Amino acid sequence: MTVVLDLRGTTLKLPPESLGDAYWSSTAADALVVAKQKHRFAVAFPLTDGTDVTALTKLIHVAGGAGKVTGIEVTPGETAPNGGDKKWTVDVLKSTAGGAFASIIDTTKDVGQSSVALTPETPLTVSASTYKVSDVFQVVVTVSGSSGNQGQGGVVVVWFNEEPV
Repeated sequence: MTVVLDLRGTTLKLPPESLGDAYWSSTAADALVVAKQKHRFAVAFPLTDGTDVTALTKLIHVAGGAGKVTGIEVTPGETAPNGGDKKWTVDVLKSTAGGAFASIIDTTKDVGQSSVALTPETPLTVSASTYKVSDVFQVVVTVSGSSGNQGQGGVVVVWFNEEPV
């Protein structure tokens, strides 16, 4: 079953062909209760294919519950930077309680001359992975270099595990 909405309540009625409590366990202590569930999802932020990557800052998520960022992946598009020193750099930042944004990764990720088109870069190391309800996340892309060709397109994917509300 796929649910694409903010689902809240104490009882969810599923059709007979669905997975019910009996599937998980007949013992109340082992039933599939809210406390055992996490909302795992990815937020993909695409960079426009066919055009040079440009500097930008975009909000990507407002936390609906406390959670943890479990991974960040960056993949260049169909054309990686080549022939010079041009590159694009990715950072992922978080703001808590309306405070200043701060990076949640150990070091920013450069997509440059050694990058391969359509091949994921080494995953970023998340240094500040936990977050609270209403924390805000943003992706920041900067560009640099003066020679060669800038990369075109790509995607930044941030993986979240969020507690139920």
